[in-house]
Amino acid sequence: MPSPIITTLEVLRKQFNISLATLSTETGIGSQRLEEIAASCSPTPEEEAVLSRAFRMVLQPATDLDEPVRLLTLKREFTELDDKARLRVFQLSQDARNLESLRNALSETNSWKLFLNTRDALNLPRFSANQEPWQQGEQLAIALRRALNLGNQPIESMSRLAREHFPGLTVLFGDLGKQGPEGLLLADESRGVTIALNQAAPKNQYLQVRRFNLAHELGHALVDIGLRVPLAHVTRGTTTSQLAVEQRANAFAAYFLCPKQELLNLVDHHQDARRVAEVAVNTYCLPYQTVRTMLRNNANLQIPDSGKRARFDRNRWHTQEAESDFKNFPLPDVPMEYRSDMARVATESYLLGLISRQQLALILGLEPDRDISGLPPYLFGQANPAVLFAELREILAAENMEIQWPAA
Repeated sequence: MPSPIITTLEVLRKQFNISLATLSTETGIGSQRLEEIAASCSPTPEEEAVLSRAFRMVLQPATDLDEPVRLLTLKREFTELDDKARLRVFQLSQDARNLESLRNALSETNSWKLFLNTRDALNLPRFSANQEPWQQGEQLAIALRRALNLGNQPIESMSRLAREHFPGLTVLFGDLGKQGPEGLLLADESRGVTIALNQAAPKNQYLQVRRFNLAHELGHALVDIGLRVPLAHVTRGTTTSQLAVEQRANAFAAYFLCPKQELLNLVDHHQDARRVAEVAVNTYCLPYQTVRTMLRNNANLQIPDSGKRARFDRNRWHTQEAESDFKNFPLPDVPMEYRSDMARVATESYLLGLISRQQLALILGLEPDRDISGLPPYLFGQANPAVLFAELREILAAENMEIQWPAA
């Protein structure tokens, strides 16, 4: 039977259509040598270590193209991505598996079931067959705001709302390439429910768009995930798709971030359409194009796409979303997508002795011998007993000693 490394290499080449040249650039192993390895030539231990890192096989092998990743290869939005973006999507799907594996080791609660139970407890509406997709999205937005007791107030932080109200949901901010998707949603029992926002995508440079895309993917998670049906979804723009599911998710995101009645109140209060747009953009942190569409559809107000755009109070909203905390991360070479849930869960697993320090470094995309001593105090506090215990364990391990517990 071929090794997991060889199987994964073939999956990436034949089903993800990723070239050997791209894999060579990613791994530093020559294309000809990769061809030899793919032809069942066993990699050297050094090559196996490099490929395991590139394929994110730190905790478990990717021996097959499982659901929902297989679904990605069937989607036009995915096949239109370039090689690098497709590889990054695969890597992120493996990261999600690693994260869920660690969570299962820490707790008996499965994130997938936890999210479904949380969603079902909200008693969200069932849609009528004769409703338009945008009506379904608006109805869902109204119902969720009511269920979460949000009233009509602006949502200060979408990432914090997702974390606090949907404990089975993981939100990652990462680099899927400039040509990659704006957002990605993967959901199944081995990955939980994971939303990834691509900070390298040109439109996602704008906080308003990232918030919208997070709400958009949350809409998919709330409606499109079934108990026995894995889900894989790629977002490549917020306004161009004509698919019903995309229209519904777009409408949900727009009306969840800014209730229709509040927008109409702004129209009544301000006479100038551009002034309405500027207030809406800053009050609810919406993309300008979304506000234009909402004003056209709900108040018959036309604002030209060209010309002066609405001014945006960037500092206020960046402070509220608190994404800037990632910049203070004590290990600057840790990729962005590993600085939130992955860092917390993997470090806790390390503190409890479930994984080694070397595994923690590899999970965070670092060299296995990287010094990670500053990470536990940053995440859990210097005086945390688990941090002190892990430091003691490392000292004893360096001396080839171990903790001897007294007999019961």
